Order: sequence, then structure tokens, then C-alpha cells
Amino acid sequence: MRQPFLAPTRSGWSALLLLAVTAGCDESASSSSQGGDSATSSTGTAASDGGGTASTSTSTSTSTSTGSGAGSPGCSASEGAAGETVREIEIAGTMRRYIVDAPATITPEQPLSLVFVFHGNGGNGEASQGMGLQNVAGAQEQALFVFPDGLPFMGFGVGWNGNCDGYDMDFVEAMIDTLSSEYCVDSSRIFAAGFSWGGDMCESLACCRGDLFRAVAPASGPELYPADQVCPDTTRPSLRMTYADNDAYPPSMFAERLAWYREEQGCSDASMPVDPDPCIAWGGCMRPVVACEYPGLGHAWPSDWADETWAFFSAAP
Repeated sequence: MRQPFLAPTRSGWSALLLLAVTAGCDESASSSSQGGDSATSSTGTAASDGGGTASTSTSTSTSTSTGSGAGSPGCSASEGAAGETVREIEIAGTMRRYIVDAPATITPEQPLSLVFVFHGNGGNGEASQGMGLQNVAGAQEQALFVFPDGLPFMGFGVGWNGNCDGYDMDFVEAMIDTLSSEYCVDSSRIFAAGFSWGGDMCESLACCRGDLFRAVAPASGPELYPADQVCPDTTRPSLRMTYADNDAYPPSMFAERLAWYREEQGCSDASMPVDPDPCIAWGGCMRPVVACEYPGLGHAWPSDWADETWAFFSAAP
């Protein structure tokens, strides 16, 4: 079950956004057991578990929601620490750890995007830092990057509780609330990405808290767990999903999730190629739905994943 902006200049993104405008719109392969997430990139390089423990802070939170709009309370607080910090927050009686990568220089009233990156089975925040999203040129100056640690879950390994009423939903909302009180967070530009089980967590957030997120980018993570979970009737984020034709998850899982997104976003049946190859996007969607099926990649993220994910987030309407 559990396996792992820069202004858009690509012609593919221009065509994709045009489709939205013309529509009038703004780890194992089974579903009952978990497989390992020994992630490698498409070049065969093992995913880095780079560290970083600049400072540590602890807090307790019971708040579980954020408002809509661009400005957060932190726009006038000037309390957010620059650079990297390692933090803890108490959720349902358990201390939860997460890493925050903030810009090297904080401008209190400059709104920042908020980007969560979730690790795969057995990983931690350092492992998801190894995906490199925060290292894309210009990204660190425009966003707060958050790398949470998962917990052991139902004997499957260390990962995420994707239930809509589960403790990890409370964890995500508490992190949003905490960081929005310390930094000037643009609450209309909150994003989620992740590999394998971390990608599955993106699926759960799109289902359960879709109104909080602008876009999600799961890599090799198509599973909504539990499978019979009923998603609330709310808005859905844009999607960019990468996976392989020989992924650890079966092709039917990716097809099922993509069909769900296309229905939620009102997409047509027509698709078109977008950069980079082999990605495609569907027409008529309220928000973009992009799928990138790589031949022979295996259970991994492609070498250009960070650059392309940041470009997608930056362009998300």
C-alpha cells in the first residue's frame, strides 16, 4: 500500500493555463500492506537524508483552521526565524517534529508561500529535504518549506494517517496556524508535495482539506487511504502527479486517482502534451490536472522533479 515561482516560460504551461481560461475557470502494490520506500532518483542516486538542526522550538496547539485571503497574522508579528529551524508541536498528546526552511532574510510584510513536503515510508523530514524542492533557484526567497516527520501507522511503517478526522490532519492544520502567526503567509498559496506514502498524504489533503491547498504534487503516490473515505464537498487543488509505467503501485491506482481529479475539476476527456515530456494535461479543468508517466522510472521521482514542481506551484491559478 505505501511505497515513497518562477514565472512560467514553458510553452506547455502557457497552453495549459489557456485551457483553464477558455473553460471559464479561474510500499507494495496492494491496497492492504505497506512496502518500503528506498527512494532513488531517475539517475539512480539515493535520496539524501540531509540534516540541519539550526534551532529547536516547542509549542502546543489546539487550533485547526485557517482563514482565506492573502495576509496572515504574522504579517505584522515579525516573529519568524530566518533560515532553518527544527520544531515540535503537541498533537493529541504526542509531540510532533517538523523542519522549517525559511528565507535567509525575512521581510515581515512580504507574503510567503507555504510548501509542505511529506516523506515516504520509514523516512523523516530530512529525507523529504533530500527531494530538493527548497533548493530550486529563487524558491527559498519566496516560500516557507516545511518537512514534517510521520509516525508509525497501523503496522505499515512510519508514515501518515490519511483519515479526514485523523491526527495528521490536525498536525497539518496546527503547522499552518503556527507558521501563519509567526510569518507573513499567503494563505491562498499553500502547497503540498511528497513521495510514495508522502504522495498518498497529498491525496488525502486534496480530499479532506482541499480548500486549504492551491496545488499538490505527489510523486509515485496515488493511494487514498482508507479507500472508502468520503471526501467533503469542497474545492480541490491543482494536481501534478509523476509516476512510472513500472511503479511499485499498480497502474490502476494512478488511473483511478486521475479520473477522480478530472471529475472533481470538471475536465474534458481531451488531453494534450505539456512540457516536459512525457507529461499531459486535460482540457476544460477548473484547475490544472497534469499527469507525467515515465517509462522505466520505477518507484522514484524524476531528476527534474523539484524544478518542475516549483514551476507548477508558481504558475498555479
